[in-house]
Amino acid sequence: MRYKGIRHAGTGIVGLAGVVSAVVVGSPAGSADITGSGITVQGDAHQTGTSYSVCVLTPDSANAWGQITTRVNYYDGDQDLGFNTANPGAANICDNWTPAAEGTHNLHAVLSWTTVDMYGMPTEHTSSTDTVAVLVSAPVTTPPATTTPPVTTTPPVTTTPPVTTTPPVTTTTTPVPEWQLNAHYNVGDFVTYEGVKYRCIQAHTAYAPNWTPPLTPALWQQL
Repeated sequence: MRYKGIRHAGTGIVGLAGVVSAVVVGSPAGSADITGSGITVQGDAHQTGTSYSVCVLTPDSANAWGQITTRVNYYDGDQDLGFNTANPGAANICDNWTPAAEGTHNLHAVLSWTTVDMYGMPTEHTSSTDTVAVLVSAPVTTPPATTTPPVTTTPPVTTTPPVTTTPPVTTTTTPVPEWQLNAHYNVGDFVTYEGVKYRCIQAHTAYAPNWTPPLTPALWQQL
């Protein structure tokens, strides 16, 4: 009896970083996958640190009557990435592969299984897939947008002008001269006579001793 469409949780992967996780039966290859005879690698652009599905097609004889569990060993070149198993009837055995290094990875798988005939006689079988070259690059990171901080302008320093003080007006008091005989006086001249101040109101020359300011009101005005 042939068992189709069986889903198997698998035994897990043994070995280096590469194939991990559980078996998925019947994962179809997409148009953008990398394919070879008997093997399909998910995607056409691969980066380190990202997981990709690697599916191996089981040969027809692996689904024959009396088949025992199928074992698949995965390889990257000569490096053994580990193995996984599936129950009879699994058309595809798929696992997740997470490349850790950049460069070209040459992936292929080796299947091994045993069938038992109606008389209980076991027969060992092996089969290898094609090798597919998978180019792995580093993840493309977009640098964060650089924002230019606004220019900070420093306001000009406001200086307070010094307070201008007006110096006090210095008044110089010119002493008023004493009236003198024979002196010439102009209008506006000031004199003192016997302690009294007078202003000249008519230009003249004091020719006579009796032309003193108190006696000549036509010439002097008492202040």
